[in-house]
Amino acid sequence: DSDGEFSGHYEIKTSSQSKEEGESLSKGTGSVEQERQRRANFFLKLAFIFIVFALTLLAGIVPIKNKRFRQNQHIIGIANTFSGGVFLAIAFVHIIPETSNTYYLYILDKMSQKVLREDYEHRRQFKLEDGVAVEVHRVREYTQDQ
Repeated sequence: DSDGEFSGHYEIKTSSQSKEEGESLSKGTGSVEQERQRRANFFLKLAFIFIVFALTLLAGIVPIKNKRFRQNQHIIGIANTFSGGVFLAIAFVHIIPETSNTYYLYILDKMSQKVLREDYEHRRQFKLEDGVAVEVHRVREYTQDQ
């Protein structure tokens, strides 16, 4: 490469190949393998939803139906502790990531409004003498009030 020689290769494509690639990119379609993987993940998630539901139902009904469980306070205490852990796990796995994403978007919105407001104040202090710039000021002032 110190000689300035080209060490790579050229790839020649016909216009129809480039057009097909552009269409597939513009449609946002992935490969067939990616689509199969998405479907497999969906069915796997669906199966686990039913498995967790069945286990939860079983764990909830057994203590109610079995007389030995109702009378043993130690087992009831363990079951209560386990249910508290389930609620915490749900919070950490599902609720907190969604909330943090929403909070991030909220902060991003507030920060961008602050930057726009500072930009507006800066432009208001140093008015430009160009008529077009003054019109932009008026439009921004109108949109800031709403």
